[in-house]
Amino acid sequence: MAKAASADELGFASEPAALGVGEAPGSAAELLEENAVFFLEVSCVERLIGSVRRECLDHVIVINQTRLHGLLKAYFAYYHRSRTHLGLDKDAPEPRPVQGPEEGNIVAFPQLGGLHHRYERRAA
Repeated sequence: MAKAASADELGFASEPAALGVGEAPGSAAELLEENAVFFLEVSCVERLIGSVRRECLDHVIVINQTRLHGLLKAYFAYYHRSRTHLGLDKDAPEPRPVQGPEEGNIVAFPQLGGLHHRYERRAA
């Protein structure tokens, strides 16, 4: 049985650099470097849209654009003031003080029409 010839034996270089070929301008590596911030922004926006859909829009019936605008405004108020974020060590983007047991009983404050709640301690 005849042995198959290797790429080098046939005159083919196995590495593009051996042929004197560098990376073409606009290669994938360059595009990733140039657009890294863009890709990061896109992924953050995709996560935000997913959160809005899962935590708000999947649970309500939107009748018109005015109602949608009101829901989104209320959701973003909740998102920034009350919703905990793992990336912020389970704090909200607008931080609130830690309340100890001496400050009273825990009281629930409904948000988004009762879809979500904010919990605070209030004196009885």
